[in-house]
Amino acid sequence: MRLALLVTLAILAFAGNSLLTRAGLAVELIGAASFAAIRLVAGAGLLVVLAGWRGQRVRPTRADIKGIAALAVYMLGFTFAYVELPAATGALILFASVQLTIVAASLLAGQMLTRLEALGGVIALCGLAWLLFDDLRTPQAVPAMLMVLAGAAWGVYTLVGRGATDALAMTARNFVGAAPVGVVAWWLAPSLPAEPAGVVAAVL
Repeated sequence: MRLALLVTLAILAFAGNSLLTRAGLAVELIGAASFAAIRLVAGAGLLVVLAGWRGQRVRPTRADIKGIAALAVYMLGFTFAYVELPAATGALILFASVQLTIVAASLLAGQMLTRLEALGGVIALCGLAWLLFDDLRTPQAVPAMLMVLAGAAWGVYTLVGRGATDALAMTARNFVGAAPVGVVAWWLAPSLPAEPAGVVAAVL
């Protein structure tokens, strides 16, 4: 029951994340690069406070590089994709891409899938193909592919974090390491002025 509740909360957070991102970018309250950077910095700040309160180390190490890279790719791909993608379409592409990445990694590792896992992979693949079929022939092809990349990166992030002895400390280190990447992307990429409402959406 606890696991089911945590999974449900995670999925609701994913959906809320999509709605907040699209809300900020659709009406041009903030640019994609600045939105991603603010998200990463705000997340790092909160996680450092929480981890520090528990006396945990938040300085990234070499072992955290994979998680940091996956988080940065996810964050940037996700945010730039939502400049054009509708919230629902983007969320569905993301979910399917995460699922397919994890299934593919399991198969490459020689792990046999159960019937339910195989069925889930097939449904995700069919859903992704259906969602992308029209986009591949429209200007939305690039944002759709960016969302697929973001989903793959989050799948990798999930696999890297699986079995972590302390999820909070590991997540804090990943955000601390990825935050400078977001700031550099903000500095390099042209971005709209950040309106207060856009900043609030990014922080939330």
